[in-house]
Amino acid sequence: MIKVKINETEFELQRHAGAAEELDRQVEARLSELGMYPDKVIVDGVEPDEDLKGYVAGRLDEINCIEIRAVALCQFLDKALGACRQYLETAVPEISRLGEDFYKDPTSGTWQRFGQMLEGLEWISRLLDSIAANPDACLYPETYQRLGNELSQHLKQLHDAVTDRDMVFTGDLIQYEIAPLLAGLQDTIDQSAAGRPRQQACH
Repeated sequence: MIKVKINETEFELQRHAGAAEELDRQVEARLSELGMYPDKVIVDGVEPDEDLKGYVAGRLDEINCIEIRAVALCQFLDKALGACRQYLETAVPEISRLGEDFYKDPTSGTWQRFGQMLEGLEWISRLLDSIAANPDACLYPETYQRLGNELSQHLKQLHDAVTDRDMVFTGDLIQYEIAPLLAGLQDTIDQSAAGRPRQQACH
């Protein structure tokens, strides 16, 4: 049996072929009941580098204890926004340079960096969607929602531009739309952090 602990709640998981899927379902259900979100996952004293489901599936016979530390939504979003701010610190200058590369003949390296940029933008888009769905969980929800809507629109335009092989428009979108939007997101996160002590505490 594998012992699973979510904060102060514990249950046991039997080892069988579908255990990873069962764990995923049970954790999601119990977090939903608690109204909380995963902040940290520790498996036998180690923090996995991959998602819990995949990690468990590959080590089912070895695992003895899984601990999930869950937090309230506002704390979860605070941490996610902090990670986003850290990412943007280096990503914004790099994305601006990437836009310039599309005015030339894009190389394999350009496309690799483009793929990395898309992964980051899609992660940010999901984060902004979460804020839009929970406007009471952080400061400036209207600004985050506007930025999220604009980012979704630019991602669609970017997909169309690449499909049409319009490299100049691709460069324009990256350099003059996406990079400034991300810089604005940086500023909003900074304002949120500065105003956070005045916001009502999490429950």
